[in-house]
Amino acid sequence: MTIINITIYRSVNDKNNHYEFRFEYNPKQNYTKLRLMILFNGTGRTCTDYWTFFVGRRILAYLRRYQYFILAICSKRMTFNCRLPLQNNTDAKSVYTFLQQWVHEIFYTKFHQYPRLYIHGVSRGSNFAGLMSRILPIQGKICTIYPSNYQMMQTNSDYPQDFLTSLLNPIFANWFYFEYCYFQYFRKSNTDIFCPFENLEKNYFQPVPPTYFIHLQNDGFIKKKYYTSLINEVRKNAFQLGGKLLNHSESLQLFILPPLNVTFTSLQEYFEIWQSKPHARAFFYMHYSNRTLFKNADQHKRTCLCLPVDFQYYESYPNLTRTWSKKQQDEYHDYATDIKIYRTSFCEDVCGDLYTSHAIPSRHLDKALDWLNQMDSLRSASI
Repeated sequence: MTIINITIYRSVNDKNNHYEFRFEYNPKQNYTKLRLMILFNGTGRTCTDYWTFFVGRRILAYLRRYQYFILAICSKRMTFNCRLPLQNNTDAKSVYTFLQQWVHEIFYTKFHQYPRLYIHGVSRGSNFAGLMSRILPIQGKICTIYPSNYQMMQTNSDYPQDFLTSLLNPIFANWFYFEYCYFQYFRKSNTDIFCPFENLEKNYFQPVPPTYFIHLQNDGFIKKKYYTSLINEVRKNAFQLGGKLLNHSESLQLFILPPLNVTFTSLQEYFEIWQSKPHARAFFYMHYSNRTLFKNADQHKRTCLCLPVDFQYYESYPNLTRTWSKKQQDEYHDYATDIKIYRTSFCEDVCGDLYTSHAIPSRHLDKALDWLNQMDSLRSASI
């Protein structure tokens, strides 16, 4: 049994600057570590997509299996401002401030400890994760279909080296961000210019955390070279950017997700709506496996942006189905209706997990989560 707590924060009297914090935990689970995975979605996506999209639910299933608390954060605008300088970024400051507040009012009140923070970002959310990982004590981040934020990954912090080294210790870092800076700000005492956003001319940034990049092989927007060039540049200055931990050879990883070798059986895992509808899976398998036969030059009739395929092909040409039995026609209509109803979620599965284009993937997320466990062990050994 899971509990979902939804908290809305408002930075100004403008509905576009409202933020949803959607928190899931299982009160019956014995969490061995208090680890919180923060989810930042892409443009046009909402917090609820993780719970309603098929691919979103698979991502959550992985996180539950690895015993993470789950916190999805999203803006009413359904996007994040990633403009720099970071000190002037209103989205970053609002999320930073509200997360401090949320940790104290929701998480600490319930669990009497501060959580260790991790980030999973998708597309625009990966870009924004690059900003937030420099002003929060992030232990590690997973960046999907966008290579974090180039400039923030390469910007040195102005903290003294000994203090920067201390921030690699999650106990000290949590104290600094969630006690020292929190009480300075919310109690309106003598605000210390050593905290983020208090000195606009200084880069008082957290060390760059270990980062796991997930690139989709058929992504037409982001190329592999964007990741490799960034990793090479960061490695040149890894110790200054993130200390001994980031300087470790395993701390920057690039995983390239290839297309799935689709079989009729494997499709049952991806389309929950068709688990008891073998006829629907059969129609999709026919369309996906013979994509050249079902191309449509009219972009408006393409079901998903990543492929020039009309997965409801026979709906446009009913004369082709006249020789079918009544049962076959009914089954095809049922299949086509499901695609219409679940089109957005359907296309995230097709483009991300199957074809591996620019969409949300869930496949092999366990590799990234295993890597985070490895980074936790390396961090413990290095402090």
